[in-house]
Amino acid sequence: MKNVWILNHHAVPPNIGGGTRHHELSYYLNKKGYKTTIFCSGNVHRREIDLIPPGVTYKEENCYGVDYVFIKTKPAYGENGVKRVLNMLSYYCFMVRNYRRFGTPDIVIGSSVHPFAIEAARVIARETGAKFFCEIRDLWPETLVQMGQISRYHPIVLFFKRMEKRFYQTAEKIIVLMPNAYEYIKRYNIPAEKVVYIPNGVDAAGFDRLKETKTIPPAIEGALGKGFCCVYIGAHGVANSLETLILSAEIVQKEAPAPAVTYIFIGDGPEKKPMQQMAEERGLKNVLFFDPVKKEEVPSILSRASINLAAMKDLELYKYGISLNKLFDYMCSGKPVVFAGNVYNDLVKMSGCGISVPADDYRGFAGAILKLYHMSQQERAQLGGKGKAYVREHHNMIKLTDRLEALF
Repeated sequence: MKNVWILNHHAVPPNIGGGTRHHELSYYLNKKGYKTTIFCSGNVHRREIDLIPPGVTYKEENCYGVDYVFIKTKPAYGENGVKRVLNMLSYYCFMVRNYRRFGTPDIVIGSSVHPFAIEAARVIARETGAKFFCEIRDLWPETLVQMGQISRYHPIVLFFKRMEKRFYQTAEKIIVLMPNAYEYIKRYNIPAEKVVYIPNGVDAAGFDRLKETKTIPPAIEGALGKGFCCVYIGAHGVANSLETLILSAEIVQKEAPAPAVTYIFIGDGPEKKPMQQMAEERGLKNVLFFDPVKKEEVPSILSRASINLAAMKDLELYKYGISLNKLFDYMCSGKPVVFAGNVYNDLVKMSGCGISVPADDYRGFAGAILKLYHMSQQERAQLGGKGKAYVREHHNMIKLTDRLEALF
């Protein structure tokens, strides 16, 4: 039995809202005979959730068949800034000082968003003789630079870039979630065969089981029972371009007032309050906001929606591709998707499961929603079925786990 350690600061089990990529990969690796452990923060990212009892620095727990080590990271933070960097460093320091408590790994996977998790994985692999794999889920610090949150020439950006180069050079393989990521990585003179594309995906069998068995919060269930429901679920951040959705709702309201068509936003993040204020100022009666839900409740919610919504900012960064968790869940639900974005891999267009418009095109986004609204239920079901078939073929977590195991 090989011990696989996955270091991902922001990993969460399915009973917490968020991405569960590593939980699902670990679950299926365990079924293949591996012993997988996820090391993550017990202080959930931008949520007032602490999974660690007072007075302890970590907690070991088996969640839904996967072993976790939840780490007390500090200080608490809200936005990007010094406190968040210190929180990242506390994760790194715990791992490099305490890894011996948890046995000896054979394989260590360090996963971004932030680079200190990858650096901790590199150090642990070097000290234990384990294989080191670097997983790039987000191009840090390039993402922060392109979103205007920090200067390209800031000392911390230059520091992160030096770390980035070291990861790429020393890793056994570089796992990327964006299909065109090598076009970015090749600047460091890394051979193409060292880079392996393993995107996000969905546990199709688990999705179908959960949509039939899991209840959802009564307020959301009540909203989904009225009219044509357009659901957005996930982070409310700058990259998610939620203003495109809000501005489109103003146009849709004029032709199909609520409750004929309703936008339902589920989640949290720094852009939630600004979006709520924008909707209120524009007198939108067709927009509802709800708190985040557990990941295991997502299949039931999406399956009761009429259509699902997603948008991305217009960033040069997306020429390398995207791997949005929500898109795979949307498509697996069998419901059509409206997507706004200029991206390398437009899954909605590639699969034919809905309508894509350019980034920031709120008029086109509104037109796409109204077009789907006026379609027959049978026509919408045909579109949604294409998405469901596509993710089961190309983004099924069982198949993605096979691809990961092949690297070992």
